[in-house]
Amino acid sequence: MSADGNTILVVDDTPSKRYVLVSWLKRGGYTVVEAETGAQALDRFEQGDIDLVVLDVRLPDASGFEICQRIKEHPRFGTTPVIHVSAAAVESVDRTHGLSGGADGYLVEPINPDELLATIASVLRYYQARLQAERLAARLTSLVHVTADMGAATSQRRLLEQAARGGSEIFDSAVTIFTGDRDGAWIMATCAGRGEAAEVRPATMELGDEPIGITIRDEAADRWPALRTADAEVRVAAFHTRPEQPAVYVVMPSSASLTDSPVLTLFGQAIVAAIESQRLFASEHNLALTLQRSLLPRRVPRLSGFDLAVRYVPASDHAEIGGDFYEVTQQADRIVIAVGDVGGHSLHAATVMAELRHATRAYLIEGYSPATILDRLNILIGALLPGEIATMCVIAISWDTGEVLMSNAGHPPPMLHGADGARLLHGHGPLLGIHVRPATESSFTLAPGDTLVLYTDGLIERRGEILDIGLERLVAAAGTPEPDLEQYASRLLDELVPEVPSDDIALVAIRRRAIREAAPDQVFTHGYPPIEDVIPPAGAATFVVDTPSLSRLRQAMSAFGQENGLDVDGQDRLVLAANELLTNAIRHGGGGGRMWLWRDEAWFFCQVTDQGRGFTDLAAEAGAPQAGPRAMSGRGLWLVRQLMGRVLVRSGPSGTTVTAALPIPNA
Repeated sequence: MSADGNTILVVDDTPSKRYVLVSWLKRGGYTVVEAETGAQALDRFEQGDIDLVVLDVRLPDASGFEICQRIKEHPRFGTTPVIHVSAAAVESVDRTHGLSGGADGYLVEPINPDELLATIASVLRYYQARLQAERLAARLTSLVHVTADMGAATSQRRLLEQAARGGSEIFDSAVTIFTGDRDGAWIMATCAGRGEAAEVRPATMELGDEPIGITIRDEAADRWPALRTADAEVRVAAFHTRPEQPAVYVVMPSSASLTDSPVLTLFGQAIVAAIESQRLFASEHNLALTLQRSLLPRRVPRLSGFDLAVRYVPASDHAEIGGDFYEVTQQADRIVIAVGDVGGHSLHAATVMAELRHATRAYLIEGYSPATILDRLNILIGALLPGEIATMCVIAISWDTGEVLMSNAGHPPPMLHGADGARLLHGHGPLLGIHVRPATESSFTLAPGDTLVLYTDGLIERRGEILDIGLERLVAAAGTPEPDLEQYASRLLDELVPEVPSDDIALVAIRRRAIREAAPDQVFTHGYPPIEDVIPPAGAATFVVDTPSLSRLRQAMSAFGQENGLDVDGQDRLVLAANELLTNAIRHGGGGGRMWLWRDEAWFFCQVTDQGRGFTDLAAEAGAPQAGPRAMSGRGLWLVRQLMGRVLVRSGPSGTTVTAALPIPNA
């Protein structure tokens, strides 16, 4: 084999003998360093860069066997090969002792120079093959751990950080990774070396088209300035698996990669697989959420004399569909609310949930009491869904008196917050599907100002924790309810729900107002098809409206519009129109302003509510270019009408709500 780059340490106390050995090795092309004693040899060996040691057995300060053992015990360089040479210790017992002590070869004098060079070449060949195999095994072991870390990443940024940091650990060098983000822009993740932090930022260079497949090439280092390296060349591995997806580039110093780049290839493939897995998960998760929300109420009725807030929070550690649901229905003499939960996360659980929800709606429309509804659902489950179980709580609230009838089938107890603070309404029957006795009812009064919260178990349950602890946490979090019920519902979720919820959560909060609305609302509508009264869906983006938030709200509107299909013109229209509504809500709304943004198949909706009265009995003047003195202020609503196309204004003693809709291009 070639001697290029190999350094040999010759240890012998006889100058003439050492001179001969050094001369032979230099003629063989090796770099040679010398030591006269065992102590000198160990000092030089400790400095590194020694590929092989030629070691005399008899030294003035120590036995060559002892020095060999010290070398083999070194924590970093212990695999360095050692060849003993001796003119005195030539017996078989000496050779056996040396080889048993760790030496890789044993030559006795007189030594033939060709034999010496051949022995050294053979030992180095084996040694370097062993190093290559050990390095490959270590890199493959690291790759397994890095692949697991990338698979556990919950965002593309986190994944690329793990990949760059893991790549530096695997290859013990700087690593830079390039790929496209979900918006099509090129981004890069770079790590300067083992133990360094990884940084993700926009790419500073243009990347060309790559053919489908894997290509590995060496390029000039200055072509890839983001990689910090002293090498003149870098190794670039490009992985392009699908035409519609951007390629993934892994760049590192050429010296850091093995000859045929096997680990680099596997590393790049692991990055591509992790990115694709994350993309598929996001797609499946969005599909599951869309299906889940399609099974929930499209709109929640506006309740005269009551405030209502609903929330649905999907578990974020899986893409499956859950079985949580809620229903709110207003009837001539009562408001009926049902909250239920079918066990499991699967399409089957969602199917059972949909059947129970539709059956519940039918029984509500027929006017049955809460207990009768649960009894009929039990009959339905026994006949059509044998073996299924679910929990449900149904309440019916009288419009006039606030009297509440409640029936609970194994569901977590609702929480009532009244003048005396918060308390749980215990008492329930068996789960739905376990029909051992008829359902029972309890009654209480929802006094003016009281707040009632119904929820599913995801709000209170934690793994490894008894349910009572979660219930105590809920009561403690109730505190003093905010005047704005939407803020109250949001605070409960913020304080009770972990960053990564393990279960779906449905929550319905209802509050009886102190004074029931007496005068009818004034309504103004413009555009076709006319907008009906609508409560934003559970998945709508919601914002508090106040002066410090105006700038942030404009940015949020533009970004949300772009994400949901509005072109640049549509985004501008949305921001201009909503800015008029927000300004009016702040100036004349009496506080408590909120904004919601959402979309359906063809329209983008913006709704702004406040506690002010927008116009009196002059509804016809609202939205006119020259509004009357008692109509909406100035030309604001007229401008909204021109920008958005469809507008609904409802104004009364409880406040004003403006809902505007903008068509989505190509929808």
